[in-house]
Amino acid sequence: MNFIRICRGTSETTMEMSPANFKVLRQLIVAMMSTLQRQNEYIRLETDRKEMRRRRQMLFLHGIPKMKAENLPVKVSTIFA
Repeated sequence: MNFIRICRGTSETTMEMSPANFKVLRQLIVAMMSTLQRQNEYIRLETDRKEMRRRRQMLFLHGIPKMKAENLPVKVSTIFA
């Protein structure tokens, strides 16, 4: 369904749209919106997947005070020892 091809047969000076052309335009818009929604969902899922992969090897420690000039490997080994 190519809306432009269908409308080329009509006069360009008229501002009215035939019911058939309106139906085709509506179907085109609905199809485009559906495609955009699927693309948006794919991008969202792909972003979530990449974010989870990036965080896979992170370890968050809460409740440990942060000090200036601390040696992180030594601090972690004393906590878990």
